Amino acid sequence: MNKKLMAVAVAGALGAIGASSVALAQSSTVTMSGNLNYIYGQYNNGGNGHTITGAANTNSKLSYDAMNDSESELVIAGNEALGGSMSAWFMCSTSLDVLGTRAGNGSGGLCGRNSALGLKGNFGNAYIGNYDTPAKLVMNNYRVFALSYPMGLGTLFNTASSDVGNQSTPSSTTATSVTAFSQAGGGASMSRRQSRLLTYISPDWKGLTGMAAYSAANEASGNSMGTGIQKPRLYSFGVNYANGPLQLGVGYEIHKDYNPGGLALSNTTGLGNTYSGGTDTSWQLGASYKFLNNAVVVNAMYVRLNYQINGNLTTDQNNWSINGAWNIAGPHTVRLGYVDMGTTGGNYGAGGAAGPAAMVGAITANGGVGNTGAKKYVFEYAYALSKRTEASFGYAKQNNDSMSNQTVGTGATAANFGESQSYYGLRLNHKF
Repeated sequence: MNKKLMAVAVAGALGAIGASSVALAQSSTVTMSGNLNYIYGQYNNGGNGHTITGAANTNSKLSYDAMNDSESELVIAGNEALGGSMSAWFMCSTSLDVLGTRAGNGSGGLCGRNSALGLKGNFGNAYIGNYDTPAKLVMNNYRVFALSYPMGLGTLFNTASSDVGNQSTPSSTTATSVTAFSQAGGGASMSRRQSRLLTYISPDWKGLTGMAAYSAANEASGNSMGTGIQKPRLYSFGVNYANGPLQLGVGYEIHKDYNPGGLALSNTTGLGNTYSGGTDTSWQLGASYKFLNNAVVVNAMYVRLNYQINGNLTTDQNNWSINGAWNIAGPHTVRLGYVDMGTTGGNYGAGGAAGPAAMVGAITANGGVGNTGAKKYVFEYAYALSKRTEASFGYAKQNNDSMSNQTVGTGATAANFGESQSYYGLRLNHKF
């Protein structure tokens, strides 16, 4: 009898262990998703001053077709319930390139796009990783186009036209030699994915959400001796409010010692044009409204850029955009966008009346002389082949003032100052 009781007890214990294992397995999930987004079209750079070596006409208009990837990614995410309404989560987003170009240029690293490890619950969401800053997360709600490809709106934020994740070309004299700046756009971009970021997002309170983040100053240990900036660090804040068809957002970002002008580095002041530190800031405002049963959305964005190039040398710029989408009927959607870059102010680059004086990221600083603005026009017609697949035709035109050289976007060659660029072509997007 005792043997039978013992057998029953052992079986019961094993059953309990098995049930516990099943419960644990059910409380932890791992998912895989992603996005494939590719464009193919015709680029025209305007041809003012561009030369082609060996061509009969050395001032030939440079026009060509090109195929590019834009923000395609594979996302692996996981979540484990810890009890008490709290859970641990992770995400690893990696560039997904069926063209093979990212592998060729070295920007196809694992978890090179938004990736993080965190805890979330009733208290909110706290995480560390390589991730979009709060200011960028807020402003993502107010655009129907991406930032980088030819229909992108990256010029609002002084963001580089190519989306290259966290890769950079090392240099001993520019900010890209420090990993804090090795994001798309370099040290000047105010819409960025930041490495070594610590972020907190509050719970939703009647449509209101707040978020804040700062970056770890790992670079300080590598610049404690010799030349180099001291402690580059980012602070970013965002507040978003959503109530029915109305949405409002505010972002504010601070960059300490990011060397936006790419000056030679120095830890000693008073050495001419060497960089010894500075603080750059950006205010970002967004508004959105949906009507006609959410068939139409209209977004507006305002971005104020302010850079302390070195000491009392500064430059600033005011930019704004209106963009939106209309789901006409069934699978048919039209998207429109307009970006207005204001002329730069401040005293950096003074004396540049005869021509562009200095570059701060992709914008020109000439001491407030003027003619450093630009305008961009974007149109896209999209047809939904299914809930996950969309094909579209797009057109974009980038017009530059005489001292501005913004490119139309990913795949374009460098523009000459005062030159216009255009693009038209096809885009295929598939989500899974």
